[in-house]
Amino acid sequence: FGLVNTDALVYARERAAELVGMKNVNGEWVENPNQKWAITETTRNGLRDLVTKAYTDGLTPAQLRKEIQGAYNFSKDRSKMIAITEMNRSSTQGTLAALRRSGVVEGKSILLSNDHDVDDLCDSAAEMGVIALDEDFEGEDGPPLHPQCLCSLVAHVSMEEDESEEG
Repeated sequence: FGLVNTDALVYARERAAELVGMKNVNGEWVENPNQKWAITETTRNGLRDLVTKAYTDGLTPAQLRKEIQGAYNFSKDRSKMIAITEMNRSSTQGTLAALRRSGVVEGKSILLSNDHDVDDLCDSAAEMGVIALDEDFEGEDGPPLHPQCLCSLVAHVSMEEDESEEG
């Protein structure tokens, strides 16, 4: 558990909030031209610091939402979206780092959240079933596949016996 949190912390410190204020256009992330969603690089760095703080201080997404809302005067909904998405992304990336190090996990799949009620990228990713650990679901290596995604990554261990072992 500690390694996953450490890996999540490292990811948060290096990359959290990199997609906040961005828009995917034809598979490429660009600055969102809509002023409602645009942020400055200073704000992005500040959000990264807050997500990192959430890991070092053991904050929940709800607590992080309050920190974001207070620091940047974002609406409650936008602050919640950022908190959930960034903590999920950092946690997933921490988990993926640990799974790669394990040497026993060969595949992964997407488990839809119980709150998942709209057909979106998560549905098509879940329909892919088990894929190799280094393959992508819909262009991402794991959840979140969209803002506020609550779906989970499931690890799959190979059940094949080593043919060199005798019985």
